[in-house]
Amino acid sequence: AGLQVQDHHLAWFACAARNAGHSLTSGFAFAHAGQQARKAACLLSDYVQHYGLRRQTMPNGDLEPVGPQHSWNAPHWFSSSMMLNATRHSDHHVNPRTPYPALKLSPGEMPMMPYPLPVMGTIALMPHLWRALMEKRAEKWVKRPWHMAKRNGQEPSHLTGSNNAKTPALDFNSLARTGSGAG
Repeated sequence: AGLQVQDHHLAWFACAARNAGHSLTSGFAFAHAGQQARKAACLLSDYVQHYGLRRQTMPNGDLEPVGPQHSWNAPHWFSSSMMLNATRHSDHHVNPRTPYPALKLSPGEMPMMPYPLPVMGTIALMPHLWRALMEKRAEKWVKRPWHMAKRNGQEPSHLTGSNNAKTPALDFNSLARTGSGAG
């Protein structure tokens, strides 16, 4: 009337199967969560490195070729060393076969992020601060007559300034108060 030997084996097998099922479910859930986190990080990086930059329509109706003005760069040593110069994004688009360590920066031809890529990614998660910091910068690059300036060998007038100036300290309070960033 008690449990038979066969019943103990069946109970053990049922318990083992249940535990394996829980482990597999947990393992799949953990793997899926990791995959989604990697996808989100990739999409965030893509968003940050292309924010607000658009290709202009040429007189024949085609979009201008992809150039160095179509992606943001993070010339900061921290980002560059962490990502093997992958933050030199414009040169990667213009010269896709160049190994990442050999990518170059040309500040007059390429938009530059004011802070390292990890900082910019964090700020992008706060839309109000992100727009305050980036809207005017992006607008300058969208409005510049890129194809004409390049063809005539001239640099657009809004870039003839202090390209070598140090990046100012990030002041979250003033960005939040004024709703605009340094341009």
